[in-house]
Amino acid sequence: MYRHPCFTRARSFLLMVVGCCLTLFAIDAFAAPSSSGAALANSPVTLAPLDCMATGLIPTDANGQLPPSLPFYQPSVDGTTIDQVAQSSPNAAPYNHFTVRDNTMNAGLVPITSWALNTYTGFAPSGALASSQRGHVDSFSRSGVQVSGANAGLWLNSMDPAILMYSGSNSLNVGCWYNIPPYAKLFPSLSHELDVSFDTGVAKDGATDGSGNKAHAQAYFQLVAVDTRKCTVPTVVNNMTVYIPCTFTLAVDFYATPGSLDAAGPSVFFDSTHTIQGPIAQTWLSSSFPTTWLHSKPDSIPFQSVLFSGHEHFRITASEFVNVINAVIAQVTKQSSPLSPSPYENLSTNPLDYEIALLNVNGEVYDPCVDQSHIALCSSSNHGQLGMSVSNFRVTSTLDHQASGSPSGFNGASPMVLYRDNSNSINVFSSDLNGTPTTQTILASGTAAGDPAGYVAAGASRVVYRDTSRHLREIFFQNGTWSEWDMSKYLAAPDAITDPKPYVAGDGWPHLVYRDAGGHIDDFYMDTTGWRLQDLSAASQANPPGTEQNPPMGYVAGGASRVVFRDINNQVVEIYFFGGAWHQWLMTGISGAPIADSDPQGYADTDGLPRVVYRDIGSKDVGSHIHELRMNSSGWQHTDITLAAGAPSAAGNPMGFVAGNAPRVIYRGVDGHLHEIVWWSGAWVHNDLSLVRGALSVVDDPRGFVGSDGIPRIEYKGPDNQLHELYYSAGWIHRDY
Repeated sequence: MYRHPCFTRARSFLLMVVGCCLTLFAIDAFAAPSSSGAALANSPVTLAPLDCMATGLIPTDANGQLPPSLPFYQPSVDGTTIDQVAQSSPNAAPYNHFTVRDNTMNAGLVPITSWALNTYTGFAPSGALASSQRGHVDSFSRSGVQVSGANAGLWLNSMDPAILMYSGSNSLNVGCWYNIPPYAKLFPSLSHELDVSFDTGVAKDGATDGSGNKAHAQAYFQLVAVDTRKCTVPTVVNNMTVYIPCTFTLAVDFYATPGSLDAAGPSVFFDSTHTIQGPIAQTWLSSSFPTTWLHSKPDSIPFQSVLFSGHEHFRITASEFVNVINAVIAQVTKQSSPLSPSPYENLSTNPLDYEIALLNVNGEVYDPCVDQSHIALCSSSNHGQLGMSVSNFRVTSTLDHQASGSPSGFNGASPMVLYRDNSNSINVFSSDLNGTPTTQTILASGTAAGDPAGYVAAGASRVVYRDTSRHLREIFFQNGTWSEWDMSKYLAAPDAITDPKPYVAGDGWPHLVYRDAGGHIDDFYMDTTGWRLQDLSAASQANPPGTEQNPPMGYVAGGASRVVFRDINNQVVEIYFFGGAWHQWLMTGISGAPIADSDPQGYADTDGLPRVVYRDIGSKDVGSHIHELRMNSSGWQHTDITLAAGAPSAAGNPMGFVAGNAPRVIYRGVDGHLHEIVWWSGAWVHNDLSLVRGALSVVDDPRGFVGSDGIPRIEYKGPDNQLHELYYSAGWIHRDY
């Protein structure tokens, strides 16, 4: 069945009507969980609670404005902000603002308190109905919206007399758009992909595929792309002709009433209702009708024509977007005459020329038997009714990658993030926040057996890793290029059982500690004669511990080089350099310190004194706690910081580092969340960093560092096996790589 063009995109009417409105753009601080007032380094990046996208990730434009930037993550909405989000007014300021909107342009919405919309939407918010539901009339079965947290419910009923129909169609949508430039960049580079994901479902569709005049429903993702360079359209504004950039709509359908899907394939057409000025390029998420315009990800369900709930996830590469552009050009050229060519024939074919003026997920109904005045035009009809939900809506630019193990960050000329991919290659991301697109570089191909680590010492950026032959290898940056050598072979070193952990000694020389096949802890180090090797186990104790797998790590604090590790009895042990010699002692011999179920990690606090954190074995009743061993004027002391902060149980290997003049311990919780315990104002304080907008759960150990730009960062792998980052800018902000 051919789908009537006026069934599509009624929502975008608002975009065209108010496209020339002037708005003031307010930049507010991001209201995210913070470290109880812990003052971290500030950057120009800002994200207000209901902003569509961050500002400050790219430099100011020619007019001195801070352009918005991807990513967009659906914000959390509560009862105090629902009236800012649930709207039916024209698209007015603020333009960088998340909304759940209908298309009526009627009077404002009122709370719905007499009945629960979840009867139709399938989404049931907690709390009072007035805190989450809005509609034009508080009356049963009228159209309305629900908004609570990062969830929205939509209910559309074409027979609702309060709803203004446009040639028989109407829509409700979840998303954001802009009235005027600056718009957000679509592709930061040709290597980036536009990643779109959201959880959704259709709980009710009253538009059955009956005989006669048929109403039907659909749900789709939509973006409006703006050609900022080449193509312009003459438009009359206040009796004057002005030239505005060409825009076109890309719609990706994921649901339609049975029989209403046009099976001819992806298509380009103009909306016959004239509510959209530019062409519409329409496709869908379906394995039955493959398209070269996008590609579904493995965790996505395909196009649906029955009631469903599930996860939608797809990507658009720069080359796929060129296919969309070419399809639009071909169609408008076909419809134009040589004497009156369409401006859209001049669309730029460079994806980097495009920005985003709109992002949303829509539910829409088409009812040919109802006009704008709700006068019945047919003798019979299956009327348009659709109930659906949308949650966790995310649109971001990403570099395609698959990570294994835990990432690590270090500072070269700029902040860098290392990881091993699923082909055992070593990769590095740039981590700038200055507007330069993130880049991805392969440093070593297919030879890694463990996680890499990076550092800067002796005038060079250095990356070290353990290869499949149990050799330690170093990749160093010199004279503008990366070079690699086999450290173990050069020094005839024993095979490495654990990943190497680098540190820089107080004299500025690099060190690299690891455990060998004999259970000894070895140290590669550099001095004026070059690289050398020493056995720290033998140097610090006559009878070193037996063979084990646990890796050591080194750091400098309290004026001494220190190496901490877990021994074969799960005791935490330190080897330290003092008085010209290496010494060893049992740290868990401190009163109250339990044995370890993780590898200890040490760092220097704000006073330069040592702190060591690790996770205990725990129990079924209380879970696994994080413990700290620290030195002060009274000597070494022990603290159960999980207990002190009232924090959730831990999993994996916790890590400590200093940022914002405060010691911080980050870890993966048994709940899969990223947690932080901070020493602030004389007490340990807990923050659940997974509550930051857009943050995904953690599947491996997180790693934190402070960038060379002074911005604290936390790197981790998400359930998508991709790297994610939290960086601090007046609050923690999340971004995908």
